[in-house]
Amino acid sequence: TNVALGIVTALFLSFVCVQLRYLFGGHERVLTEVGLTYADYARRGFFELATVAGISLAVLVNCSRLVETGSVAGKRAYKVIAALFILSVVALIVSALHRMSLYIDSYGLTRLRLYTTVFMAWMIVVFAWLYLTIYRERIKQFAWGLVLTGYAATFFLLASNPIWASVEGRDALCGEYGGRGRVFLEDSKERFAGREYRTWTVGLTRAQSAMRALDQTGVSAVEMD
Repeated sequence: TNVALGIVTALFLSFVCVQLRYLFGGHERVLTEVGLTYADYARRGFFELATVAGISLAVLVNCSRLVETGSVAGKRAYKVIAALFILSVVALIVSALHRMSLYIDSYGLTRLRLYTTVFMAWMIVVFAWLYLTIYRERIKQFAWGLVLTGYAATFFLLASNPIWASVEGRDALCGEYGGRGRVFLEDSKERFAGREYRTWTVGLTRAQSAMRALDQTGVSAVEMD
């Protein structure tokens, strides 16, 4: 078990080291690479990352159960290998968060971007909890932590009011980027104004109120600056 997991860990770490400049590139990366947009940079490899994270969780949980009856030395070696394995996966997730932050910084926050960010942050918490259960040799408690952190992430999304956060993010762009922000705000206004009663939420009501306030101040869509 340790040998097989060690080989996979070495491959993961090698990939992270080789792709380090790309994974953690800044605005300069997008501006200098021909044909690369912020959207492409943020989204590229996301679904593959989610798949790898899910497979990694399953592998580590099953390996942890296999080494439960092993020797003390084997368990210690497994803890070290598991730590490196989790570290490499978390590095990929942090890279995805970094690229998403660049996207949000340039084009504002939307509900989908908020959901994606919270999902990736939740995955980091899940892997941290997984290693804690591995280190304490209590892997059977992992499922409880997985469920509880999932509920916590869901509660955070409900409390954060995603629709209102989207409008606030675009309002900030309006002040910072002028015309480009107004285009985004106008797009939000068109989408929020047509919502029916069946999709009513407090956040939607506040978003619609914000759009009406913008109408009163005379903010409208203009050409990109």
